[in-house]
Amino acid sequence: MRLSAGDLRALAERFRNAHPEARPFLRQRMLAVEAILHFLSAAARQDDLKRHIDALCNSDSNFLNETTADGHILPRSAQLAESLLATQHVPGFDQYLSTFESDWEQFHRQMQVADVLQRASLLDEMVVPKRRSREDFDFWLRLEGARVPCEAKTKRESTLSKWRGITNTLQAARGQLPEKGASIVWLTIPASWLAEREYLDRKLSRYVTTLHPVAGIIVHFDVFDEHAISPALAFFQNERDAEALEVFRQITRRIQEPTKRVLSLGDFL
Repeated sequence: MRLSAGDLRALAERFRNAHPEARPFLRQRMLAVEAILHFLSAAARQDDLKRHIDALCNSDSNFLNETTADGHILPRSAQLAESLLATQHVPGFDQYLSTFESDWEQFHRQMQVADVLQRASLLDEMVVPKRRSREDFDFWLRLEGARVPCEAKTKRESTLSKWRGITNTLQAARGQLPEKGASIVWLTIPASWLAEREYLDRKLSRYVTTLHPVAGIIVHFDVFDEHAISPALAFFQNERDAEALEVFRQITRRIQEPTKRVLSLGDFL
């Protein structure tokens, strides 16, 4: 089942009536948890669903409920809920969610990628992993008359060797994408790595040319601001193949065009 604006309005009203003293942030979090569980309940086994409920309701158990040093809870659960709302009508959505186990960090970031691609009118299909070489990517993108495969990867704060970790991940991504035709890799990395942005930019600009037929790499620094986890993006294009280069440029142009979220939880508080 899908969630409409009317459904969210009714849920928000129910929370307001049940918890009139709750601050808007807490009501937003309750609404986010309800939306996330709504979508996962259609795809998860009941024992898995109980685990998801326990994780979401425990304030310090996972990435979605991370708290900063000054005690501020990052609004990742709301961001994940909005990503799910944005992509709920994309072909393959239910099957894609059915593969979720318990890695909230990876799930959040994959859905964030899907969200950005959907709002750029690029997301054509969410792909269930096939566990086969060259057929194990996350998304099909749609350009004028063509489909482009996209693999989404995440690097974690705990990565010991940043550059070696990135190259290993990019090589793995290339092996998951088709051998022929343009494709792209979307790589999300921790905000703390921004301190090495100049070094990473220089290395990636050269390294992307070794990943043929990958047309380019989109790097997302997972930067937190007051209102959201904002997509701070960098683009690295493979200039060796003129046709693939044009595909990548079309994709990056679309992503950088301003878009508005259709369903935002803040509108219902």
